[in-house]
Amino acid sequence: MESGQYWDLEANKELPPLFGDSWSAAGGEAFRRLTGALGGMDASYSAWSDPTIDDLLAQIQATADQDARAALYGELQVYMQEDPPFIYLYQPVAFEAINTRVQGYDPLPFEGYDLFPVFLAGE
Repeated sequence: MESGQYWDLEANKELPPLFGDSWSAAGGEAFRRLTGALGGMDASYSAWSDPTIDDLLAQIQATADQDARAALYGELQVYMQEDPPFIYLYQPVAFEAINTRVQGYDPLPFEGYDLFPVFLAGE
């Protein structure tokens, strides 16, 4: 499907029951991604709602303490394993191969690369 058609269907909450999706986030926390995918009918990429997930996301949003947030994320993860909101097809595993001459390269925690600071030592 052409991406413009996909996004039109998504915006109107008309995607078929089974479709593929992949999304990475550059931020260090999963909240925006989770609310986009699991945040109920008002969320960007969600077309359903689960009261338990809704409650956990609301608690995460209202919690400033990092340890308490981490515990809530853990509770959400366990719930999603026991009552999955998606059919998880795969989890990508990334491998980073570098040479000792490559300097300034830091792998990013999302599907992207920042090669601006990278250089070869001795050149």
